[in-house]
Amino acid sequence: MANEIVTVSAGTIETITAKNKGVDLLKPLKKDIYLKDLYLYNVGKRASETAMAALKEGDEVVLKHEKTLYDEFMIICYTKDGLSLGEVGEFDEEIFSRILDAGKELYCQVVRKGLAHDEPFVRISVTMKDY
Repeated sequence: MANEIVTVSAGTIETITAKNKGVDLLKPLKKDIYLKDLYLYNVGKRASETAMAALKEGDEVVLKHEKTLYDEFMIICYTKDGLSLGEVGEFDEEIFSRILDAGKELYCQVVRKGLAHDEPFVRISVTMKDY
């Protein structure tokens, strides 16, 4: 019985957990790991007025690693529609570019947007999906 396949009928897991309180069943192998909140740079130069007007707090955004001749770790933030918003700062770009190159999925969400000293800013929260 140690290595046999056992069929599970409907309601079996519920009866096991009801009888054995405190039994820790296997949880899904997916977890979200919060990494960091960060401000995007060059928002005034990269983001169009339509992109900033359409952007709301809570919207999903995408980080893409785009190597350039001058910066091999450059990461650009895009809206779901493909409009550029800004860049990840130098301090964080190497770390996030290596995570993206490793094939990990980064989930980013807009935490705040606004104007500071007549310059637009966007703050995002970065979470890694780990399987």
